[in-house]
Amino acid sequence: MIAQLLLEYVLRFPLAQGKGFVLRHLASRLPEHARDFETRIGPTTVLVRWDEVVGRRILRTGSFESAELEAALSIVAPGDTVIDVGANIGLLTCPLAWAVGTEGAVVAVEPLSDNVRRLRANLKRNRLENTRVIGAAAAEKDGRKL
Repeated sequence: MIAQLLLEYVLRFPLAQGKGFVLRHLASRLPEHARDFETRIGPTTVLVRWDEVVGRRILRTGSFESAELEAALSIVAPGDTVIDVGANIGLLTCPLAWAVGTEGAVVAVEPLSDNVRRLRANLKRNRLENTRVIGAAAAEKDGRKL
């Protein structure tokens, strides 16, 4: 019930000011599943969270980085191998894995463990088995930059 009220608030309340404060303090206390919603990304569906930038953008505009997705899909073909560095939760990985088909492959590199878990779940949701997920950062050399 609370999750639905928060979602309605984000979508329909006319003033933007204060929404970030409410989301940061209330949404984080909700169970993860109460923050998820399914959306279409190209030919696939993924679970995103309405309390994150990607989810809010999709709710407001109906898409997220659609020009990038369109460009990526226009240059891949069945059988290709694609590397998605910074794969996040699969917003490009899933449609690309679908586009290259069972003869192709996608290597998805993502360092954040929660994103890796959600990426794997979104691949499973779409029955995409042609993707290798690497839970690591891609960098020129080992180390951390703060």
